[in-house]
Amino acid sequence: MKRLYNILLISLLCLCSTQLKSQTNIFTVGTSNLNVGIHVPTYFSNMILPPVSVSYDYGIVDFGMPGSMGIGGYFGFSGSKSRYNWNGINNYWSINTSYINLGPRVSYHFNGIPNVSKLDLYVHLFLGVQIRNYVYRYSNQYVGDKMNPYTDAGFAADFKIGAKYWFKDSFGAYLEIGWGSISAIELGVSFKF
Repeated sequence: MKRLYNILLISLLCLCSTQLKSQTNIFTVGTSNLNVGIHVPTYFSNMILPPVSVSYDYGIVDFGMPGSMGIGGYFGFSGSKSRYNWNGINNYWSINTSYINLGPRVSYHFNGIPNVSKLDLYVHLFLGVQIRNYVYRYSNQYVGDKMNPYTDAGFAADFKIGAKYWFKDSFGAYLEIGWGSISAIELGVSFKF
């Protein structure tokens, strides 16, 4: 898995480092993109469901041939559940964990690659908060069934390189790899309006 991640990261870096020429500006001032993604679980085990996210980008500045900048927001969710039994089914310890990432997102979109007018290469940075909810449960013959919920919050960040291909003017698919507080690899679909 780590080898695949490294190969994907190097490939996207090579694409980004090539000389970019502007044929059409895919992401410009006033462009709105809604992204819905599913993450490859890399940091957590015993997933209840794969990590999912929703993000929004809105174009605010055009730099001409070098690219365009956007701002928006990010919401991500991940959850896991673990259970350990000992000496029979009524003696157990379990933990349910959920993570919610929420905050602003800034993106920089490169303006097209020669002969691939529907490809949008970009980088994004998310800086926000991660809300962590833990529910500890344990049961044995002496204390019965006990539950201890706990919630805290901390800093969350995400920096990824992405490639988005627009199949139609308003629908595309994307792949992002890099560093993130939920996972390092994300796949999803985008809607432009």
